[in-house]
Amino acid sequence: MKNLLGYSAGFGDLAIAAAAGLVLIGGLALCWHVVVERPRYNARKQAG
Repeated sequence: MKNLLGYSAGFGDLAIAAAAGLVLIGGLALCWHVVVERPRYNARKQAG
């Protein structure tokens, strides 16, 4: 499996890339929750 630079990625590189992707997705999901979901939840709670 070669990327655009012609560098042959081993299994360890793929595992690191997958882990980094999961961390990135998790971080984005957490930001989405804090920015969007929590204010919406608080507004609904205050409204009763």
